[in-house]
Amino acid sequence: MIVSRRSTSVRMRLTKSRIVSFADLIACWLLLISTQRIGDKYRLYLGAKRDGINYNREIFDPVYMLKLLDLGYEMAKNGYPWANTPSGMD
Repeated sequence: MIVSRRSTSVRMRLTKSRIVSFADLIACWLLLISTQRIGDKYRLYLGAKRDGINYNREIFDPVYMLKLLDLGYEMAKNGYPWANTPSGMD
């Protein structure tokens, strides 16, 4: 449906709807995620340059990441005293 406003009257007309397949939705979602990831990389890089911080790109290591996740899980399970405020605001 398209709603257009001309002076004080509102006109409506029905448009032909298109049925989108689930595969089309997934493809669009994957494209969106991919482009957002690229934008995030540029934003981080430019922020680092602006603030005079080195930007070091790491290659993702899933084995190392799983070890970190396991460590965090064990720390939380054993009652690690997590900070409730950002550093410097204690």
